[in-house]
Amino acid sequence: MARKYYALGAVGMLGAALLAAPLFLVNAGANPGRADAQTFNKKGATIMREFSRTARKFSTVMPQNAVLANAKIRQKYAPKALPLLRKLVDLTNQFHKADPKAYKNMRSTKYQLLALMDAFGDRKSRKLLRAEGRANTGRGIQAKVALRQAAWWEAGRNTGRQDRVLEKMKTLAKAHPYNNAIAMALFDMGNSPVAQKKEKAQAISLLQHMQSPAAKALYAHMTGNDLPAPIQALMNKKIAVSGRTMAGGHFSTKVWKGKPIIVDFWATWCPPCRMELPHVENAYKKFHKKGLEVLGVSSDYVKTALKSFLASHPIMKWPELYTPGTHWSPVATSYGITGIPTVFFINRKGDLVHAGVGYNPAELKKWLKVIMKK
Repeated sequence: MARKYYALGAVGMLGAALLAAPLFLVNAGANPGRADAQTFNKKGATIMREFSRTARKFSTVMPQNAVLANAKIRQKYAPKALPLLRKLVDLTNQFHKADPKAYKNMRSTKYQLLALMDAFGDRKSRKLLRAEGRANTGRGIQAKVALRQAAWWEAGRNTGRQDRVLEKMKTLAKAHPYNNAIAMALFDMGNSPVAQKKEKAQAISLLQHMQSPAAKALYAHMTGNDLPAPIQALMNKKIAVSGRTMAGGHFSTKVWKGKPIIVDFWATWCPPCRMELPHVENAYKKFHKKGLEVLGVSSDYVKTALKSFLASHPIMKWPELYTPGTHWSPVATSYGITGIPTVFFINRKGDLVHAGVGYNPAELKKWLKVIMKK
């Protein structure tokens, strides 16, 4: 299951993250309590729409996974890729000026872009990353990670060079076990199509010892241990998912007796969750009149980000379970869920017939057909 998600490869995953980032950043930065919130929303949204358009152009320019690991192919595509990457970096800088506070959520995306530019031969990017990487700050750590990521892509299938990159990543991971940029870089390296068996195992081992919830979720995906024991024990049995709603009330899927149900465990800060969301929305739009119901279970820790996100997605009319003041949904915890997106498929009899972990549109389509049967 996890390997289906990883089939995107380094280029596909980074491209997906770039495409998913803008909407999250606008929503995360929006704060209805601020006097200038409306001004920021308008200006920030304009910048992010252009960011999305440019990111999509970049994704069409890029071929599949092999490009970054092959120096000749990188050189071939650099004239097309670099202008788009420079524009994306410029847009992040514009966003910084529009709202410096919200920009902190976009900083990691900027460093990913600079890493790509470095890999495509833009030496100004490398010079900038090296300069910022000298500082032992959040920005400094992200710059170091970006340099390691570029070095990994440039290493190709050379195991000696891969080992040297991973040794530097080991130092970073040991010093900063809660850093998500480090965790994501290790995840990308371990799932890179050029990662050799020993190097893949080393990346997994490093990720295993990191401490953030995101790192633990990524480790679970990489090792194929996606489905927690509590969920396995519930398979093909009656299930009712319940919890606190956004409004502070209580909701249970028991009220949907006789209906097929999708329960989506997700968060606005989760790129694969946002990649999956359009597929869930399409399913709801197509099958709601035929009885399909959807329940969202959010692991967001910033309520304003979640509220803004839902407001910008009018199709998401389904109930949303959310507990404020937590970094991981207690409902997700009750099922042993450590990785998102996780999706429950419940048939008309109320049985949990399948639980999918990770971004997998084909799996969603397959099990949707199963639960829609009468």
